[in-house]
Amino acid sequence: MIEQNNNFKFFIGIILHYFKELLYTIFMLALIPHKDTVNLLCNISKKILLEFNSRKKLSVFPVFPLWGFLDKDPVQPSLMTVYDYMIKEDKLMFPVELVDKDEVLRTEIVFGKINDPDVREKIPVPELNEQFPVFSRVFKTGNAVFENNSWKLYDEKWFKGKN
Repeated sequence: MIEQNNNFKFFIGIILHYFKELLYTIFMLALIPHKDTVNLLCNISKKILLEFNSRKKLSVFPVFPLWGFLDKDPVQPSLMTVYDYMIKEDKLMFPVELVDKDEVLRTEIVFGKINDPDVREKIPVPELNEQFPVFSRVFKTGNAVFENNSWKLYDEKWFKGKN
């Protein structure tokens, strides 16, 4: 009886493993800025990462893609606002607010991973003082999944906010 019970557990374990590895994927609702905004954020993040790494070699690594992830699907979004970068735990990120009908959805766009435990304070980058906040009325959402070492996006929806 004990051997049958162990075989059954092993069999169920194999089924759950294949279900998890082959069939089950977790979709996340991604917020993707317009390509012009992504390009601007990429250039800004490069300057910030260079400033951090110029003080101590390889203290921060870049993270891609420059997407935010939402908890719920926006109904009628009109404006996305990206604020100056901040440090949260071991990540560098841009806080983001998405104005959606009667509420404001908040997320962040992570652009750097801190590799050095001594790096915990924000470094001022003088040339970025007038870059923020960044306003964008054009962006898209989609179901994102990370598979086979790459990001895939499904069910994309473009939004263009009205003035």
